[in-house]
Amino acid sequence: MAGNESLKTWSVYKNEIVFISQVLIVYIVVFTSIVNLSINNGDSNLWIALLGSCLGYILPSPKLKATKVVTQSEPPIPL
Repeated sequence: MAGNESLKTWSVYKNEIVFISQVLIVYIVVFTSIVNLSINNGDSNLWIALLGSCLGYILPSPKLKATKVVTQSEPPIPL
């Protein structure tokens, strides 16, 4: 039992570590891109592409809300 519980705990920490690492790397790339664009260092197309890719990764993708279709099997009851 104890081994199974520690495996679940490690799984939770592993997911958190992966998430924090990904966010940290994205912020480093965004910061580096903005600095290099502001000082005109290197190819600006490269830094704009990296910045746009990171922003696309950070922002959530749009989702359509599902609409419910209500069907009436019986006519309404008159009052």
